[in-house]
Amino acid sequence: MNLNISDTKVSVTLDFYNKLIDDMENFGFKNVEESSSEANFFREVIIKTHEYQNKINKIERIKSILTDTKISNNEILDTIKAHKDDANFNKCLTDIAILLSKTLYSEDRIPEQEKKDIHIKSTKSTYYDLEDILKEKKQLTNADIFKSILYDYMNYPLYTREMILFGNLHNEIITNKKNNITSIITTNKGNEFEIEVYDIIAGKSEFHYYVTGFFHDNTHKTFCLKLCNVKSVRRGESYQLSENDKSEAKSKLQEGAEWFGNEINKIIVKLTDKGIKDYNSYYLNRPKYIDFNKEKKEMTFLCSEQQIFNYFISFGRHAIVINNDSLKEKFYKHHKNAYEEYNK
Repeated sequence: MNLNISDTKVSVTLDFYNKLIDDMENFGFKNVEESSSEANFFREVIIKTHEYQNKINKIERIKSILTDTKISNNEILDTIKAHKDDANFNKCLTDIAILLSKTLYSEDRIPEQEKKDIHIKSTKSTYYDLEDILKEKKQLTNADIFKSILYDYMNYPLYTREMILFGNLHNEIITNKKNNITSIITTNKGNEFEIEVYDIIAGKSEFHYYVTGFFHDNTHKTFCLKLCNVKSVRRGESYQLSENDKSEAKSKLQEGAEWFGNEINKIIVKLTDKGIKDYNSYYLNRPKYIDFNKEKKEMTFLCSEQQIFNYFISFGRHAIVINNDSLKEKFYKHHKNAYEEYNK
């Protein structure tokens, strides 16, 4: 694929392009006009990854590059030594980027059918942001600069990529929290909530950051939302979380931030031998049991119905809820609908 960034063509592999598109959809950048979505997303990735990297200690960045790429290159080490007393440390980074680009981003061995061109256009508001990035590293071609930034972005874990793109919203919410001011959050779906924020925490699977807290209303129910689903934030009213609120939040977060907004229930699941084996093998979003009766093969959980449903739905007959009628009905309808579809 080729990106047209500020009228520059950048070639990336088809696999890399697909990963970028997955992030675009996962973070809610996709809209009706697909080409516009891609242009906006790739531009945001480049500008915000560049901003993020500028906040990182430059020496630590070099150590990270050397560790992540497993490169032990005397040229790179010599470059670091040559610039160790240089006030303009960017020159060192640029020289290293030139060396790394030759190693990391070589297209020579990639078959033509596995390449993909993707296009990014700068708008009036972002043109100068892109130009500033180019001016910082004049010794590299525009294509090399943009490619290195994109590859740097994709090498970060998902929750870090989310923070790169939504860090400004994170900072607004946390600033409100520190000042004991509610955050009035507008979601990507257009819903608006006023929240007494407890914290923004990575899920236990560390796939996303979650805004956790309590509704600023008479219900005072717990609230949980992916950071990437926040469209905008503005200041609300003063608030003060009680010690009971903090204790409740801390208790619920033991199951993981992703389940914070759901009502906690005591749920018993009866498993077969295969079900127990699968439970011990599948770690992603796995609920923790509070009791395991090995003789009856029954696990007792203290968590949300949604977490039990999401985790055990693929177990089929090897995991059966035995004490929660509404949840049993939900499993039944899911499997019944699937059965009927297969029998059409």
